[in-house]
Amino acid sequence: MLYEYVRFQTDDWRKAAHAAYDGVRRDAEPAGGALYGVWRAVIGAPVDQGVLMLAYPDPRAWAERRAGPRRYEGLALLDSALLIPAARPEHGSTAAPDGLHAHRWFRIRPGSFQEFARLSEAGWWPVIEGDGARIQGLWAARGGAAEGDALLITRYESMAHWEATRYATPEARARLAPDARRAMEQRGGLTLGSVVRVMRPVPPP
Repeated sequence: MLYEYVRFQTDDWRKAAHAAYDGVRRDAEPAGGALYGVWRAVIGAPVDQGVLMLAYPDPRAWAERRAGPRRYEGLALLDSALLIPAARPEHGSTAAPDGLHAHRWFRIRPGSFQEFARLSEAGWWPVIEGDGARIQGLWAARGGAAEGDALLITRYESMAHWEATRYATPEARARLAPDARRAMEQRGGLTLGSVVRVMRPVPPP
């Protein structure tokens, strides 16, 4: 599978929703593509910006889609990045349609993606999913306007829920099980930097 992460700008979210679900999705389907999710910025990006993600069975299908229409009323495409899924999402799945989604880009040490993914899936994700968060997917960047080496999308109920899963203080980290704390520390050791944007799913019109 290959995913395309597309940033866009709009001055009319109703038109943007129609463009994404009726236009972009329609144009991707003949090449075997599918719309994985559509989001609008809440924190970390201008409120007139959003993201849509498309899933393709292979690079050839993506290239075929790229040859088709790329202009849609109410939706100005800004840039895009190509992503390869790691542990999630499962083939054919779509992003959760509700809650708040944190889109976090990571810069990680060269050659460490597989270890980063392993520590995430086996060591850290069980902790935050035990707190009610839901991992939507982890992807490795493969080209285009990627903002890091890896993208993680996680669903939360609210901003307060997101804050509660940060384990940002020594007191909070001390409450973790030893294996979870070790995974958090090792994963942090592979991380050179990160940026997060909180997004809200845009439903079909």
